[in-house]
Amino acid sequence: MKTINLLPKIRQSEIRLADHFRTIYLFCGISSATLLLVVVALLGTRLYLTTESTKLSGEIEVLKTAVNKQENAELKAKIAGVNNKILDFKNLADATPAWSKVFLAFSKLVPEDVGINNFSVEIEKRKVEISGFAKSREAVIQLYDNLKADTENFVDVNYPLENISKPKDVTFQFTFYMKPEILKQ
Repeated sequence: MKTINLLPKIRQSEIRLADHFRTIYLFCGISSATLLLVVVALLGTRLYLTTESTKLSGEIEVLKTAVNKQENAELKAKIAGVNNKILDFKNLADATPAWSKVFLAFSKLVPEDVGINNFSVEIEKRKVEISGFAKSREAVIQLYDNLKADTENFVDVNYPLENISKPKDVTFQFTFYMKPEILKQ
């Protein structure tokens, strides 16, 4: 079926244009409303994200500070432990006498025909007791003279007369004291 419009052509054109205008107006209204909703949603989202970002940044800084303090505390504890060990070794090394100096100084004084069997030391008193065997009385006397002559390292040599009671195959025993300087490193 065919529809016949009896209105004049100008009026028909006006109605058609008004219909198009309403459609465009409705489209623009819906588009504007949608655009306004999108802008409001974006602004709301931006505000929410900015607030959350600020809050999270604050939390991150608090965590960084806590972690740094914890790491610093752990690192400081490790450093303190290592420093304590080093200090212990240093104190031990400082407290330990320089025995190599004592032995070196003493070994230069022992004549060829003398053998030392025992070398004992009382550190607190710096007292040294030696005992040994010599082929002759003269070798024991030579050891005594050498100890007595070394005044830089040793003092107060105790020389019992039993050391020279036999002319040959002499067992002897001496007591003498070390000077404090020889024990220092």
